[in-house]
Amino acid sequence: MMRSKRDIYKDRISTLIDIWGSIMSKWPNLTREELIGILKSRYEEKGIKPFRGFKAEGLYEKELTSLYVVGKHGLGLDKENPEIFEELLGDAIRF
Repeated sequence: MMRSKRDIYKDRISTLIDIWGSIMSKWPNLTREELIGILKSRYEEKGIKPFRGFKAEGLYEKELTSLYVVGKHGLGLDKENPEIFEELLGDAIRF
């Protein structure tokens, strides 16, 4: 049975929200590299493919932008935790 686009995005958003739970519990002892590792392993566990652009390199680095959007616009975490956004997702902010 084919999954709908809605289900695919639902799984992605749900996974990103779960990752935010990990970020909050591990902060401030979490590095950007560790965060990318968490993102990659969770995506692989759930069978989620990262968004692809024109270049196939750094896919999970680019996925930090999705994490940023969910954290800021979906969960509103940027107001309480600006240092997490600056230190771990600084490049996504400048996007």
